[in-house]
Amino acid sequence: MVRAYNVRADLRANQYRLLEYAENGGTLVVQYNVLDYGTVPQALDKIGPYPIKIGRDRVTVEESPVSFPDPASPLLRTANRISEADFDGWVQERGLYFASEWDPKYRTLFESHDPAKRRNQAARCTSPTEREPTCSPPYSWFRQLPAGVPGAFRVFANLLSAGQAGDETSRRRPANADEPPPFLRSWRRVYIGVLLYLAVVVALFYLFTRAFAP
Repeated sequence: MVRAYNVRADLRANQYRLLEYAENGGTLVVQYNVLDYGTVPQALDKIGPYPIKIGRDRVTVEESPVSFPDPASPLLRTANRISEADFDGWVQERGLYFASEWDPKYRTLFESHDPAKRRNQAARCTSPTEREPTCSPPYSWFRQLPAGVPGAFRVFANLLSAGQAGDETSRRRPANADEPPPFLRSWRRVYIGVLLYLAVVVALFYLFTRAFAP
């Protein structure tokens, strides 16, 4: 949605429905919006599930390097493995109206800045392991996608697959993986105890078969 919150009062009034959709497992991707002179100041207050404030910073040099502050994010691996090469061949600019403040629950996927300027962190998304895959990427997809930039399609496809990335993360790491075991106070002690128990069982079985061997 490009600047939809700027001009669609009905969208702003029904934003809670979109957030409910994301909370129930859907994926919500919000493209750039800006508080311009004709926009109600509160228009972007609830653009995401957590507090986020849209600023006016831009990255105007389209060749500006892009780094990955969260390289382990599933959004960089599902459905495509994203690298610096996916930001080659971009047109006009990297991004615009980057967020100036955001809740720590958001994850930063990309970082870029114009030469001799401060860094701009971009594409804040809630953790894919949570049930709210909501992305607010200020990169200029509305210019790259019509221009047919291959890397832009690959990155945007990953954002649209945020729910799938979260499902894969959940399958790799059980929800109760960090819960303590019911006894012995740590999983390492439990594993050692199980190994010792199996070793004792094997030893007893060996002695039993030797004792009753013909």
